[in-house]
Amino acid sequence: MKTCYINSAVSISTQDTFDVEKLVFKPLDYSNSTVKAKYLEFKKFISPIALRRMSSAVKMGVTASQLALSKAEIEVPDAILTGTGMGCIDATETFLEAIIANNEDYLTPTAFIQSTHNTVGAQIALGLKCKSYNNTYVNGAVSFESALLDAKLCIELDEDNSILVGGIDEIGATFSDLQYKNELKDDSEIRLPKSEGAHFFGLSNIKKENSICLKSVEVLHHLKINSIETHAISILKKCGLDEVDAIITGHKNDEFDVYYESLLENTFQNTTQIAYKDVVGDYFTVSGFAVFLAQYMLINQTIPEGLTVKQNKAKPFKTILLYNQEQGQNHSFILISTC
Repeated sequence: MKTCYINSAVSISTQDTFDVEKLVFKPLDYSNSTVKAKYLEFKKFISPIALRRMSSAVKMGVTASQLALSKAEIEVPDAILTGTGMGCIDATETFLEAIIANNEDYLTPTAFIQSTHNTVGAQIALGLKCKSYNNTYVNGAVSFESALLDAKLCIELDEDNSILVGGIDEIGATFSDLQYKNELKDDSEIRLPKSEGAHFFGLSNIKKENSICLKSVEVLHHLKINSIETHAISILKKCGLDEVDAIITGHKNDEFDVYYESLLENTFQNTTQIAYKDVVGDYFTVSGFAVFLAQYMLINQTIPEGLTVKQNKAKPFKTILLYNQEQGQNHSFILISTC
């Protein structure tokens, strides 16, 4: 099988992460239930005529994908694979509100057409005139991982030479607020605000100067707490490894953090441990940001300022394991390394 390389990584998030040389994270504002991404001057990347009909998810996705393709030196990819938890939820809410307001009469189809989950992937393909394999995964908290796994298999089995992979989610004014409130309990601490972002990667079977290797992607719907550490170790062994240099986890300051602690308290207790959701918020495809962060660490050999870090010993970063789960389900493990 061929090796799968990640040749570019681009992120639009609640922090200044788009096309910057040095990452520095600032504390997230917990006073609101939602935090929007730092929007760019999208008109620099998208024509004003097209821009006015695009939702924030499409704007972020198209912009991030353009830079990811440019950095990976890909003109037109052999496949476009995206993951999203809620798609263009803002357009969905607009359409549903119009149904109620107009008593199901005299509805324009525009919002409905723009609300489909594959809108971002379709817009990217239209802009590139790409007629190749195009698929969107909507699998909750493992939507991005599903797209990444598909891309990895396509590269390894020599079905495609270059693939654009991305994870996108936007804030829906109504849904995100309801989702946040539903997770709260009377005696709970302040939870992470809901947020949004777009993270795109250029994958290829060709190694370049700043390439990193995508070693493993695994997704499991159910996994018992006492099996998490064992499963992580088995992933390392499959890749010929005994340890990793860092672990990036999706801690959320809730009762399900025990899943992360079960992984970190024994075999990996002396491994550098990094949490990231406290600086970018939470949404279904936020794990795409974790891959972006890991790629930055492997290339620059440093941990960005502002992250929650437990660093035990200073040594070069060669392998990084990413672990995420959502309310005790949809577990994902991603292993990447230097080449």
